This record gives sequence, structure tokens and C-alpha cells, in this order.
Amino acid sequence: IREIQPDNATNLPWAVHVFCVLAERDGDADASLYAETLLHNCVVGGAGRPDKLSALILLDSARRLRLEASSRGAPSEP
Repeated sequence: IREIQPDNATNLPWAVHVFCVLAERDGDADASLYAETLLHNCVVGGAGRPDKLSALILLDSARRLRLEASSRGAPSEP
């Protein structure tokens, strides 16, 4: 996390789910802040809504997070 910076050039939330998992699994506060920054950056230019590509990336990330939760036996949201 120390060596990476948010993708300020495209503001796309690439791999946001990876940083969410690191934050949850390892208690990594830096990973949590990075995930929040990616999410913030992808919605800030669109009046609080992601553009279509960001929305698709977030949908894929949500699906990956559900799979991660189910593989750990955690209850998942419908």
C-alpha cells in the first residue's frame, strides 16, 4: 500500500475488492483507506454516482466480495 497511489488519471475503482478483503482479513487500515479513496474518486466527478464503466467494475467487485464472504462461511447480503 505504501508504494501505490490512487488511480487519479482515470478515477476507476480497479481492484477495490482486493483492498476491501485486505482491510477486513488483515485489519489493514491503509488498505481500507485506499479502497475508500478508489470509491470516492470514481463517484466524485459524477455528482455522487459512478460512470458506467466504474459501475461495472463495482458490480464485479461486489460479486467477488460475496464469493469471498461465502468461502469463509460468512452470511452474505441478498
